[in-house]
Amino acid sequence: MWQGEEIEFGVPYKTSETTYAVDLLDALQSYVLDPPVSMPIFLQNSRGGFTQFLRNGGRAYGDIGTAPGTYDIFEVSTPECRNALELTLYDKAAEQIAKIASDQLYRLSGVRVHCYKTSIARARTDDGSLKYSTRGIHEVYLVDRKNVMSRLDLLIPYLTVRQVFCGAGGYYRGRFVISPRQLFIKNIFAEKIFDEWPMVGLRDEPHADRRFYRLHVVNSDGARLQMTTFLRQSITAYVLKCIEEGLLGDVPKVINPIQAAKLITTCPDGDWEVDIEGGKTIKATELLSSYYLPAIEKLFENFEADQYDKLALTEFKRVLDKEESGLIEDLADSVEWITKFVILEKDFENYFEYQGDVIEGKVAADNQYTAVTENLFEEFEEELGLKRLFNEDQVKWAITNPPPNSRAKARVKLADTFKNDLDDISWSSIAIRGRTVLMLELDGWSDERINELIEDVKKNILVV
Repeated sequence: MWQGEEIEFGVPYKTSETTYAVDLLDALQSYVLDPPVSMPIFLQNSRGGFTQFLRNGGRAYGDIGTAPGTYDIFEVSTPECRNALELTLYDKAAEQIAKIASDQLYRLSGVRVHCYKTSIARARTDDGSLKYSTRGIHEVYLVDRKNVMSRLDLLIPYLTVRQVFCGAGGYYRGRFVISPRQLFIKNIFAEKIFDEWPMVGLRDEPHADRRFYRLHVVNSDGARLQMTTFLRQSITAYVLKCIEEGLLGDVPKVINPIQAAKLITTCPDGDWEVDIEGGKTIKATELLSSYYLPAIEKLFENFEADQYDKLALTEFKRVLDKEESGLIEDLADSVEWITKFVILEKDFENYFEYQGDVIEGKVAADNQYTAVTENLFEEFEEELGLKRLFNEDQVKWAITNPPPNSRAKARVKLADTFKNDLDDISWSSIAIRGRTVLMLELDGWSDERINELIEDVKKNILVV
Protein backbone atom coordinates (compact mmCIF):
# COMPACT_ATOMS: atom_id res chain seq x y z
CA MET A 1 0.00 0.00 0.00
CA TRP A 2 1.46 3.38 -1.01
CA GLN A 3 2.05 5.46 2.10
CA GLY A 4 4.01 8.36 3.51
CA GLU A 5 4.67 10.51 6.55
CA GLU A 6 4.61 14.19 7.37
CA ILE A 7 7.03 14.62 10.28
CA GLU A 8 6.62 17.68 12.49
CA PHE A 9 9.89 18.45 14.24
CA GLY A 10 9.70 20.50 17.36
CA VAL A 11 12.22 23.38 17.33
CA PRO A 12 12.94 26.09 19.93
CA TYR A 13 11.44 29.56 19.86
CA LYS A 14 13.67 32.31 18.49
CA THR A 15 11.41 35.01 19.92
CA SER A 16 8.19 34.84 21.93
CA GLU A 17 6.30 34.63 18.62
CA THR A 18 8.63 32.84 16.18
CA THR A 19 10.50 29.53 16.13
CA TYR A 20 13.72 28.76 14.25
CA ALA A 21 11.78 26.94 11.49
CA VAL A 22 12.53 29.54 8.79
CA ASP A 23 16.21 29.69 9.76
CA LEU A 24 16.48 25.92 9.42
CA LEU A 25 14.81 25.95 6.01
CA ASP A 26 17.05 28.78 4.78
CA ALA A 27 20.12 26.92 6.01
CA LEU A 28 18.97 23.71 4.33
CA GLN A 29 18.59 25.53 1.01
CA SER A 30 22.24 26.52 1.14
CA TYR A 31 23.43 22.97 1.76
CA VAL A 32 25.19 21.11 -1.06
CA LEU A 33 25.23 17.32 -0.83
CA ASP A 34 28.52 15.49 -0.56
CA PRO A 35 30.16 13.99 -3.67
CA PRO A 36 29.36 12.24 -5.89
CA VAL A 37 26.01 14.12 -5.82
CA SER A 38 27.46 17.62 -5.23
CA MET A 39 24.11 19.36 -5.77
CA PRO A 40 21.69 21.29 -3.53
CA ILE A 41 19.47 19.06 -1.41
CA PHE A 42 16.39 20.90 -2.77
CA LEU A 43 15.29 20.64 -6.40
CA GLN A 44 15.65 23.94 -8.25
CA ASN A 45 13.35 25.81 -10.65
CA SER A 46 13.95 27.91 -13.78
CA ARG A 47 14.14 31.13 -11.76
CA GLY A 48 17.22 29.93 -9.90
CA GLY A 49 15.23 29.41 -6.74
CA PHE A 50 14.31 26.29 -4.83
CA THR A 51 11.14 24.23 -4.73
CA GLN A 52 9.99 22.58 -1.50
CA PHE A 53 10.87 19.17 -2.93
CA LEU A 54 14.01 17.33 -1.90
CA ARG A 55 16.39 15.27 -3.98
CA ASN A 56 14.96 12.06 -2.48
CA GLY A 57 11.44 12.99 -3.66
CA GLY A 58 10.18 14.18 -0.27
CA ARG A 59 9.56 17.75 0.91
CA ALA A 60 10.83 20.13 3.59
CA TYR A 61 8.75 23.18 4.50
CA GLY A 62 7.34 25.33 7.27
CA ASP A 63 3.84 24.95 8.66
CA ILE A 64 1.46 26.90 10.92
CA GLY A 65 2.52 30.46 10.25
CA THR A 66 2.19 32.97 13.09
CA ALA A 67 2.69 35.82 10.61
CA PRO A 68 3.46 36.17 6.89
CA GLY A 69 6.80 34.52 6.15
CA THR A 70 7.10 32.84 9.55
CA TYR A 71 6.37 29.29 10.66
CA ASP A 72 5.91 27.49 13.92
CA ILE A 73 6.81 24.00 12.67
CA PHE A 74 9.77 22.65 10.71
CA GLU A 75 8.34 19.74 8.72
CA VAL A 76 9.82 17.03 6.52
CA SER A 77 7.71 14.67 4.40
CA THR A 78 8.90 11.35 3.07
CA PRO A 79 8.45 10.55 -0.63
CA GLU A 80 5.67 8.17 -1.60
CA CYS A 81 6.71 4.71 -0.36
CA ARG A 82 5.23 1.46 -1.62
CA ASN A 83 5.29 -0.30 1.75
CA ALA A 84 6.20 0.07 5.43
CA LEU A 85 9.78 -1.08 4.87
CA GLU A 86 10.51 1.75 2.43
CA LEU A 87 8.67 4.17 4.67
CA THR A 88 10.84 3.25 7.65
CA LEU A 89 13.99 3.92 5.64
CA TYR A 90 12.80 7.36 4.51
CA ASP A 91 11.57 8.15 8.01
CA LYS A 92 15.16 7.74 9.20
CA ALA A 93 16.39 9.78 6.23
CA ALA A 94 14.03 12.59 7.29
CA GLU A 95 15.67 12.60 10.71
CA GLN A 96 19.06 13.04 9.05
CA ILE A 97 17.75 15.83 6.82
CA ALA A 98 16.63 17.69 9.94
CA LYS A 99 20.08 17.13 11.42
CA ILE A 100 21.70 18.46 8.21
CA ALA A 101 19.59 21.62 8.53
CA SER A 102 20.69 22.07 12.14
CA ASP A 103 24.37 21.46 11.34
CA GLN A 104 24.27 23.84 8.36
CA LEU A 105 22.62 26.58 10.43
CA TYR A 106 25.35 26.16 13.03
CA ARG A 107 28.06 26.43 10.38
CA LEU A 108 26.50 29.59 8.97
CA SER A 109 25.50 31.39 12.15
CA GLY A 110 27.14 29.69 15.11
CA VAL A 111 23.67 29.04 16.57
CA ARG A 112 22.86 25.43 17.46
CA VAL A 113 19.15 24.69 17.02
CA HIS A 114 18.01 21.22 18.03
CA CYS A 115 15.21 19.38 16.20
CA TYR A 116 13.00 17.12 18.31
CA LYS A 117 11.06 14.20 16.87
CA THR A 118 8.51 14.45 19.60
CA SER A 119 4.76 14.16 20.14
CA ILE A 120 4.14 17.43 21.93
CA ALA A 121 5.93 20.72 22.46
CA ARG A 122 5.85 22.98 25.48
CA ALA A 123 6.89 26.57 26.03
CA ARG A 124 6.75 29.06 28.87
CA THR A 125 4.19 31.83 28.42
CA ASP A 126 4.65 35.41 29.61
CA ASP A 127 3.00 34.58 32.94
CA GLY A 128 5.40 31.65 33.51
CA SER A 129 2.88 28.87 32.89
CA LEU A 130 3.46 26.01 30.49
CA LYS A 131 1.71 25.98 27.14
CA TYR A 132 1.45 22.63 25.36
CA SER A 133 0.90 22.04 21.66
CA THR A 134 1.08 18.99 19.44
CA ARG A 135 3.88 17.71 17.27
CA GLY A 136 4.17 14.24 15.81
CA ILE A 137 3.46 12.30 12.66
CA HIS A 138 0.72 12.51 10.06
CA GLU A 139 0.52 9.14 8.35
CA VAL A 140 -0.98 8.99 4.86
CA TYR A 141 -2.22 5.87 3.07
CA LEU A 142 -3.54 5.65 -0.47
CA VAL A 143 -6.74 3.60 -0.18
CA ASP A 144 -9.55 2.58 -2.48
CA ARG A 145 -12.07 5.42 -2.13
CA LYS A 146 -15.17 3.30 -2.69
CA ASN A 147 -14.30 0.33 -0.50
CA VAL A 148 -12.61 2.04 2.45
CA MET A 149 -14.21 5.43 3.03
CA SER A 150 -17.68 3.95 3.51
CA ARG A 151 -16.30 1.56 6.16
CA LEU A 152 -14.05 3.85 8.20
CA ASP A 153 -15.94 2.96 11.38
CA LEU A 154 -14.01 -0.34 11.29
CA LEU A 155 -10.73 1.55 11.61
CA ILE A 156 -11.61 3.55 14.74
CA PRO A 157 -11.39 0.75 17.38
CA TYR A 158 -7.95 -0.11 15.99
CA LEU A 159 -6.73 3.51 16.12
CA THR A 160 -8.06 3.78 19.67
CA VAL A 161 -5.91 0.94 21.01
CA ARG A 162 -2.93 0.61 18.64
CA GLN A 163 -0.81 2.88 20.84
CA VAL A 164 -0.06 -0.16 23.02
CA PHE A 165 2.33 -1.40 20.33
CA CYS A 166 3.32 1.80 18.50
CA GLY A 167 3.18 4.61 21.06
CA ALA A 168 6.44 6.53 21.42
CA GLY A 169 6.04 7.42 25.10
CA GLY A 170 6.77 10.73 26.78
CA TYR A 171 5.75 13.15 29.51
CA TYR A 172 2.71 15.35 29.80
CA ARG A 173 2.38 17.58 32.86
CA GLY A 174 5.02 15.52 34.67
CA ARG A 175 3.38 12.16 34.02
CA PHE A 176 4.74 9.41 31.79
CA VAL A 177 2.20 8.38 29.15
CA ILE A 178 2.24 5.78 26.37
CA SER A 179 1.34 8.16 23.56
CA PRO A 180 1.23 11.89 24.41
CA ARG A 181 -0.50 12.68 21.11
CA GLN A 182 -3.69 10.92 22.27
CA LEU A 183 -4.27 13.53 24.95
CA PHE A 184 -4.98 16.18 22.31
CA ILE A 185 -7.68 14.36 20.32
CA LYS A 186 -10.93 16.33 20.09
CA ASN A 187 -12.75 14.60 17.23
CA ILE A 188 -12.75 11.24 15.49
CA PHE A 189 -13.06 12.77 12.00
CA ALA A 190 -12.49 16.33 10.82
CA GLU A 191 -11.28 18.18 7.76
CA LYS A 192 -9.29 20.80 9.68
CA ILE A 193 -6.43 18.96 11.31
CA PHE A 194 -4.93 21.79 13.37
CA ASP A 195 -8.17 23.33 14.58
CA GLU A 196 -10.20 20.24 15.36
CA TRP A 197 -7.46 17.68 16.26
CA PRO A 198 -9.08 14.50 14.90
CA MET A 199 -7.92 10.89 14.82
CA VAL A 200 -8.47 10.89 11.06
CA GLY A 201 -8.22 13.93 8.81
CA LEU A 202 -10.69 14.04 5.93
CA ARG A 203 -9.17 16.69 3.68
CA ASP A 204 -9.82 15.26 0.23
CA GLU A 205 -6.51 15.61 -1.60
CA PRO A 206 -5.59 12.25 -3.14
CA HIS A 207 -2.66 13.59 -5.20
CA ALA A 208 -3.56 10.67 -7.45
CA ASP A 209 -6.40 9.32 -9.54
CA ARG A 210 -9.80 10.06 -7.96
CA ARG A 211 -10.50 6.38 -7.43
CA PHE A 212 -8.07 6.68 -4.52
CA TYR A 213 -8.34 8.56 -1.24
CA ARG A 214 -5.26 9.79 0.61
CA LEU A 215 -6.25 8.86 4.16
CA HIS A 216 -4.68 10.95 6.95
CA VAL A 217 -4.08 9.31 10.33
CA VAL A 218 -3.03 12.22 12.52
CA ASN A 219 -2.96 10.93 16.12
CA SER A 220 0.53 9.49 15.73
CA ASP A 221 3.78 9.91 17.65
CA GLY A 222 7.20 10.45 16.13
CA ALA A 223 9.27 7.37 17.02
CA ARG A 224 13.05 7.04 16.82
CA LEU A 225 13.03 3.24 17.03
CA GLN A 226 12.92 1.67 13.56
CA MET A 227 10.86 -1.35 14.58
CA THR A 228 8.17 0.83 16.15
CA THR A 229 7.76 2.81 12.93
CA PHE A 230 7.84 -0.37 10.84
CA LEU A 231 5.17 -2.07 12.97
CA ARG A 232 2.91 0.99 13.05
CA GLN A 233 3.01 1.41 9.28
CA SER A 234 2.78 -2.30 8.47
CA ILE A 235 -0.12 -3.21 10.73
CA THR A 236 -2.09 -0.05 9.91
CA ALA A 237 -1.68 -0.74 6.18
CA TYR A 238 -2.81 -4.35 6.70
CA VAL A 239 -5.90 -3.19 8.61
CA LEU A 240 -6.78 -0.77 5.82
CA LYS A 241 -6.22 -3.49 3.25
CA CYS A 242 -8.49 -5.82 5.21
CA ILE A 243 -11.20 -3.15 5.16
CA GLU A 244 -10.61 -2.65 1.43
CA GLU A 245 -10.93 -6.38 0.75
CA GLY A 246 -13.99 -6.86 2.97
CA LEU A 247 -12.13 -9.15 5.40
CA LEU A 248 -13.02 -7.17 8.51
CA GLY A 249 -16.67 -7.08 9.37
CA ASP A 250 -17.51 -7.76 13.01
CA VAL A 251 -15.36 -5.40 15.08
CA PRO A 252 -17.23 -4.25 18.20
CA LYS A 253 -17.91 -0.54 18.47
CA VAL A 254 -15.87 1.23 21.17
CA ILE A 255 -17.90 3.53 23.40
CA ASN A 256 -16.34 7.00 23.36
CA PRO A 257 -13.10 6.21 21.48
CA ILE A 258 -11.56 9.59 22.32
CA GLN A 259 -11.88 9.07 26.05
CA ALA A 260 -10.79 5.43 25.72
CA ALA A 261 -7.61 6.44 23.88
CA LYS A 262 -6.78 8.96 26.60
CA LEU A 263 -7.34 6.44 29.39
CA ILE A 264 -5.09 3.86 27.72
CA THR A 265 -2.23 6.31 27.28
CA THR A 266 -2.17 7.11 31.00
CA CYS A 267 -1.78 3.43 31.99
CA PRO A 268 1.77 2.19 31.23
CA ASP A 269 1.22 -0.67 33.69
CA GLY A 270 -0.76 -2.59 31.06
CA ASP A 271 -4.24 -2.29 32.54
CA TRP A 272 -5.91 -1.46 29.23
CA GLU A 273 -9.64 -2.06 28.98
CA VAL A 274 -12.17 -0.30 26.77
CA ASP A 275 -15.94 -0.18 26.95
CA ILE A 276 -17.69 -1.66 23.93
CA GLU A 277 -21.28 -1.85 22.76
CA GLY A 278 -23.61 -4.10 24.73
CA GLY A 279 -22.38 -2.87 28.11
CA LYS A 280 -19.21 -5.00 27.91
CA THR A 281 -15.51 -4.31 28.30
CA ILE A 282 -12.58 -5.81 26.42
CA LYS A 283 -8.82 -5.62 26.85
CA ALA A 284 -7.03 -3.56 24.23
CA THR A 285 -4.76 -6.48 23.34
CA GLU A 286 -7.75 -8.81 23.05
CA LEU A 287 -9.47 -6.39 20.69
CA LEU A 288 -6.40 -6.52 18.46
CA SER A 289 -5.78 -10.28 18.73
CA SER A 290 -9.41 -11.42 18.45
CA TYR A 291 -10.67 -9.15 15.68
CA TYR A 292 -7.86 -7.50 13.71
CA LEU A 293 -5.22 -10.23 13.83
CA PRO A 294 -7.46 -12.96 12.30
CA ALA A 295 -8.39 -10.64 9.44
CA ILE A 296 -4.71 -9.87 8.81
CA GLU A 297 -3.89 -13.58 8.80
CA LYS A 298 -6.65 -14.13 6.25
CA LEU A 299 -5.18 -11.30 4.17
CA PHE A 300 -1.84 -13.11 4.19
CA GLU A 301 -3.57 -16.25 2.92
CA ASN A 302 -5.08 -14.32 0.01
CA PHE A 303 -2.00 -12.37 -1.06
CA GLU A 304 1.66 -13.19 -1.48
CA ALA A 305 3.69 -11.93 1.48
CA ASP A 306 7.40 -11.13 1.36
CA GLN A 307 9.87 -11.71 4.19
CA TYR A 308 9.25 -8.27 5.67
CA ASP A 309 5.49 -8.73 5.72
CA LYS A 310 6.14 -11.99 7.57
CA LEU A 311 8.51 -10.20 9.94
CA ALA A 312 5.88 -7.55 10.71
CA LEU A 313 3.22 -10.18 11.43
CA THR A 314 5.57 -12.25 13.59
CA GLU A 315 6.64 -9.19 15.57
CA PHE A 316 3.04 -8.06 15.99
CA LYS A 317 2.10 -11.46 17.42
CA ARG A 318 5.11 -11.35 19.75
CA VAL A 319 4.12 -7.93 21.04
CA LEU A 320 0.52 -8.96 21.69
CA ASP A 321 1.61 -12.20 23.38
CA LYS A 322 4.08 -10.43 25.69
CA GLU A 323 1.63 -7.69 26.60
CA GLU A 324 -1.20 -10.13 27.24
CA SER A 325 1.16 -12.16 29.46
CA GLY A 326 2.22 -9.09 31.42
CA LEU A 327 5.82 -9.32 30.16
CA ILE A 328 5.84 -5.75 28.89
CA GLU A 329 9.51 -4.99 29.56
CA ASP A 330 10.55 -7.86 27.27
CA LEU A 331 9.53 -5.54 24.40
CA ALA A 332 11.97 -2.75 25.22
CA ASP A 333 13.98 -3.64 22.10
CA SER A 334 11.16 -2.92 19.65
CA VAL A 335 8.34 -0.81 21.16
CA GLU A 336 9.46 2.73 21.84
CA TRP A 337 7.14 3.64 24.67
CA ILE A 338 8.40 0.59 26.56
CA THR A 339 12.03 1.49 25.74
CA LYS A 340 11.47 4.92 27.26
CA PHE A 341 9.54 3.51 30.21
CA VAL A 342 12.47 1.26 31.12
CA ILE A 343 15.11 3.96 30.59
CA LEU A 344 13.31 6.94 32.10
CA GLU A 345 10.91 5.51 34.67
CA LYS A 346 12.50 2.27 35.86
CA ASP A 347 16.26 2.93 35.54
CA PHE A 348 16.63 6.71 35.33
CA GLU A 349 19.32 6.88 38.02
CA ASN A 350 21.37 4.16 36.28
CA TYR A 351 21.54 6.09 33.02
CA PHE A 352 21.47 9.76 34.03
CA GLU A 353 23.01 12.06 36.62
CA TYR A 354 20.70 14.94 37.41
CA GLN A 355 20.61 17.34 40.32
CA GLY A 356 17.29 18.98 40.93
CA ASP A 357 13.68 18.01 40.39
CA VAL A 358 13.58 14.38 39.21
CA ILE A 359 10.56 14.88 36.98
CA GLU A 360 12.19 17.82 35.22
CA GLY A 361 15.27 15.65 34.80
CA LYS A 362 13.23 12.90 33.17
CA VAL A 363 11.53 15.40 30.84
CA ALA A 364 14.93 16.81 29.87
CA ALA A 365 16.27 13.28 29.21
CA ASP A 366 13.19 12.49 27.12
CA ASN A 367 13.77 15.63 25.05
CA GLN A 368 17.41 14.67 24.54
CA TYR A 369 16.33 11.18 23.43
CA THR A 370 13.97 12.64 20.81
CA ALA A 371 16.51 15.17 19.49
CA VAL A 372 17.75 13.97 16.09
CA THR A 373 20.57 16.48 16.55
CA GLU A 374 21.90 14.63 19.63
CA ASN A 375 23.49 11.17 19.90
CA LEU A 376 21.65 9.88 22.96
CA PHE A 377 19.20 7.67 21.07
CA GLU A 378 21.98 6.11 18.98
CA GLU A 379 23.91 5.34 22.17
CA PHE A 380 20.89 3.53 23.61
CA GLU A 381 20.36 1.80 20.26
CA GLU A 382 23.82 0.27 20.56
CA GLU A 383 23.84 -0.38 24.31
CA LEU A 384 20.37 -1.94 24.53
CA GLY A 385 20.43 -3.72 21.16
CA LEU A 386 17.33 -1.96 19.86
CA LYS A 387 16.03 -3.64 16.71
CA ARG A 388 17.10 -2.10 13.41
CA LEU A 389 16.17 -2.74 9.80
CA PHE A 390 18.63 -0.34 8.13
CA ASN A 391 22.21 0.71 8.71
CA GLU A 392 23.81 4.13 8.45
CA ASP A 393 24.91 3.70 4.82
CA GLN A 394 21.38 2.76 3.72
CA VAL A 395 19.91 5.80 5.44
CA LYS A 396 22.55 8.03 3.84
CA TRP A 397 21.58 6.65 0.42
CA ALA A 398 17.91 7.52 1.09
CA ILE A 399 18.79 11.17 1.76
CA THR A 400 19.84 11.62 -1.89
CA ASN A 401 17.81 8.98 -3.76
CA PRO A 402 14.05 8.45 -4.21
CA PRO A 403 12.55 4.95 -3.98
CA PRO A 404 13.31 2.86 -7.08
CA ASN A 405 10.59 2.66 -9.76
CA SER A 406 8.48 5.28 -8.02
CA ARG A 407 6.67 8.46 -8.94
CA ALA A 408 9.14 10.25 -6.67
CA LYS A 409 11.97 9.06 -8.91
CA ALA A 410 10.10 10.37 -11.97
CA ARG A 411 9.56 13.72 -10.24
CA VAL A 412 13.26 14.12 -9.45
CA LYS A 413 14.39 12.99 -12.91
CA LEU A 414 12.04 15.42 -14.68
CA ALA A 415 13.03 18.28 -12.38
CA ASP A 416 16.71 17.70 -13.09
CA THR A 417 16.20 17.27 -16.82
CA PHE A 418 14.07 20.40 -17.26
CA LYS A 419 15.58 22.57 -14.52
CA ASN A 420 15.97 25.57 -16.85
CA ASP A 421 12.29 25.37 -17.89
CA LEU A 422 10.74 24.21 -14.60
CA ASP A 423 7.99 26.42 -13.17
CA ASP A 424 6.87 24.34 -10.18
CA ILE A 425 6.42 20.82 -8.78
CA SER A 426 3.61 19.18 -6.83
CA TRP A 427 3.10 15.61 -5.67
CA SER A 428 1.09 14.67 -8.75
CA SER A 429 2.24 17.12 -11.43
CA ILE A 430 5.12 19.15 -12.74
CA ALA A 431 4.78 22.51 -14.54
CA ILE A 432 7.15 23.21 -17.45
CA ARG A 433 6.95 26.42 -19.51
CA GLY A 434 3.43 27.08 -18.30
CA ARG A 435 2.22 23.57 -19.19
CA THR A 436 1.20 21.02 -16.57
CA VAL A 437 2.36 17.42 -16.85
CA LEU A 438 0.10 15.19 -14.73
CA MET A 439 1.50 12.16 -12.90
CA LEU A 440 -1.56 10.65 -11.22
CA GLU A 441 -0.48 7.01 -11.11
CA LEU A 442 1.90 5.79 -8.43
CA ASP A 443 2.66 2.37 -9.91
CA GLY A 444 4.69 1.45 -12.96
CA TRP A 445 7.39 4.12 -12.95
CA SER A 446 10.15 2.10 -14.57
CA ASP A 447 13.22 3.82 -16.00
CA GLU A 448 11.79 3.16 -19.46
CA ARG A 449 8.50 4.87 -18.65
CA ILE A 450 10.27 7.86 -17.08
CA ASN A 451 12.47 8.26 -20.16
CA GLU A 452 9.41 8.04 -22.42
CA LEU A 453 7.76 10.86 -20.45
CA ILE A 454 10.91 12.97 -20.75
CA GLU A 455 10.97 12.49 -24.51
CA ASP A 456 7.26 13.32 -24.71
CA VAL A 457 7.85 16.59 -22.84
CA LYS A 458 10.74 17.49 -25.14
CA LYS A 459 8.60 16.80 -28.20
CA ASN A 460 5.33 18.44 -27.13
CA ILE A 461 6.34 21.21 -24.71
CA LEU A 462 9.90 22.26 -25.45
CA VAL A 463 9.62 22.19 -29.23
CA VAL A 464 10.12 25.68 -30.65
